[in-house]
Amino acid sequence: DSADDDDSADDDDSADDDDSALTVGELCFPAVLEAPDEVPGPDYDQYDLTLGSHCMGTNHQDIEDVERVVFIGDSVTVGVPSLGLDLASWGLPAGAGTPEADFYRTVLADELASEFGLLAPAAGWAFVDIINGVSLMQESNDFASCAKWGARNDDILQPPHEQIQTCIPADRRDENTLVIMTSGSNDLASLTQNAVDGVPELDLIAQSQQIVDEFEEQWRTSAELADGFSPEDWESATALPGWSVKDNYSHMVGTEAMLRGEPTPDVSLEGLDHLTAPSSPFTEPAVAA
Repeated sequence: DSADDDDSADDDDSADDDDSALTVGELCFPAVLEAPDEVPGPDYDQYDLTLGSHCMGTNHQDIEDVERVVFIGDSVTVGVPSLGLDLASWGLPAGAGTPEADFYRTVLADELASEFGLLAPAAGWAFVDIINGVSLMQESNDFASCAKWGARNDDILQPPHEQIQTCIPADRRDENTLVIMTSGSNDLASLTQNAVDGVPELDLIAQSQQIVDEFEEQWRTSAELADGFSPEDWESATALPGWSVKDNYSHMVGTEAMLRGEPTPDVSLEGLDHLTAPSSPFTEPAVAA
């Protein structure tokens, strides 16, 4: 999603009238729909999105007072330079590469610096340390990048990479930080590649179980944290508009319940002024219930 505070007619949230009869796929991903048998496209319309006609996001976020920007994630965030090198060891396809000036974090950093009055990163920040698969400069002015080629979801929080802890250390957590991330399929890709390489089945099962165990650990630590909450703690406000600590926990539990196929609570969402995102009808019922 793209953040945009400009309410002008040239940047309208909704699709143009001429495009209103098109599905999201027809409007934004026509090339995918041309070969449905080869590449089945996602069904975005089931979520009733209010999509901008530019196909670059919904413009429903109201992001203000940003003091610092942190990029985390994988090679999509870092960027892959056009060096003609064999990057197969990083899980990157042959011929991969983009000019540094066109890396999405480079383009976005310049736009965010202008939008929020931040100090833009130095030119060297856009370049890549191809030995380690990270940005050549981790931090520059009001911007930082802890993304890494081949990073998996557990690298965001867990050793050895701990991307969030590295780029948002304790002494900087009082700053209003906008976190931008990409999450690809490196977890599953790693498992799949191991199977292709002939890794024994028992080892593959152990790797799969590790992913499950790490997920369960997140739930366990969240539950242990909640055990120490007082009634006042549960009702404390958070940085998310309209949501208390209890609402955040309700959201997590409700999302997991929805993914298990359990019915969404039938509650009214009228009068909840903090609901602005198109996903609210799916995320809020568990909280309101």
